[in-house]
Amino acid sequence: MKKILISLLVTIFLNLNALAEDGPYIGAKASKLKIDYGSVEGIDLADVYADEFTTKDIFIGYTFGNAFFEVGYIDGGKERKSLGSITIAGITLSANTSLELEAWRLGGGYSYLISDKFTIRPFVNYYDVKFTETGSITVTAGSSTFTASASADGSDSMIDAGIGFVYKINDKSELSYSYSRSVDDMANVELAEHHSLSVKYNF
Repeated sequence: MKKILISLLVTIFLNLNALAEDGPYIGAKASKLKIDYGSVEGIDLADVYADEFTTKDIFIGYTFGNAFFEVGYIDGGKERKSLGSITIAGITLSANTSLELEAWRLGGGYSYLISDKFTIRPFVNYYDVKFTETGSITVTAGSSTFTASASADGSDSMIDAGIGFVYKINDKSELSYSYSRSVDDMANVELAEHHSLSVKYNF
């Protein structure tokens, strides 16, 4: 009985870890990025900058057995936030900010085959992030309006880890959903989370 049980466990383990075919692939990913900011000098940055972004990720990669490595370029777009307006003695003040993101991503992980159609895929990513911050203030008094603005560029890095759930469409293509969260954050960020849908084509 013990030998039968061990044989069954070995068979299941080998099935879960059956080697995938080596080769290159290309894919595209759409994500909802949610950022939880920290505070600077007592100011909550969530009150100043947009905290949700829709990102697009184009990537290429290579599969070695069940392991994979990939490189992607991410367009995070530009999100704006209105800080509202106030009126004092007939003069109206209003302010707005925008934050534009882009990044290069280096990722890797491992595929656990559950069945012919389904795979679980834990992964980790390193991001090299570039961002542009813009702020403007508008003063309106009667029929006169004056606007002043300023911008700043910067860069930072981040690491996240997550898990993907993959559906195999056919031998060449697949569809997946994944969730990840940061484990090493950018400055003034407490947590970044991705919910993603991706398609992949194997050559």
